[in-house]
Amino acid sequence: MAEGAAEQPEFTEREWQFEGDAARVRRWLADAGGHLVGTASEEEIVDTYFETPNWGLTRSGFTCRVRASCGRIVATLKSFGRREGDALVRRELEQPLPEPLPPWEWPPGPARSALAASVPLHALRPIFVLRTRRLSYRLIGGGTPVAILSLDRCAVEAPDGGLRGSFERVELEALPGAEEAAAELARLVAEECGLWPASGSKFVSAVQLVGLEPPALG
Repeated sequence: MAEGAAEQPEFTEREWQFEGDAARVRRWLADAGGHLVGTASEEEIVDTYFETPNWGLTRSGFTCRVRASCGRIVATLKSFGRREGDALVRRELEQPLPEPLPPWEWPPGPARSALAASVPLHALRPIFVLRTRRLSYRLIGGGTPVAILSLDRCAVEAPDGGLRGSFERVELEALPGAEEAAAELARLVAEECGLWPASGSKFVSAVQLVGLEPPALG
């Protein structure tokens, strides 16, 4: 989620997802200097994804997760989105939670209402847990922040806690109003660091690792 969108329950994100050598990206960032790279931060993220036995959410075109990070618990519905060039543009709907709760126990709010309009809440079950160690950098363009670059190391667990695999991802998300500058930085980072577009979203990668077979994703 981009900065500036945190106070809006519904917003659109524009991001570029890459695969490649994250260590090479870190070296490039270290050499880039303060004119391009601003503050950095680290966080641990735990995402629990939910779905119905008949893949009702996937068929409706979105995912459902509960995220725990930095002392906050947030429920999120996210569309699979559309491609615009190399960027993935997706709608998100968020709702804060008092604690990690399954969807049928969420308090009234925009995410619960939208979810209940699509599938029976009690039909939802956890399908995997994604644990991410994220190192994020604020990228500068024209003297102002324009994007957040994240280096993610992701571990995928089955609902019972068994580790099913891991993967890395490099993501660049545009800050609101800076989409064109962010696109230029995404191209620059990919070229300088030898990155290539990710074969699928994190959801797709995780589903494959836990051995599930969803319907075709749009």
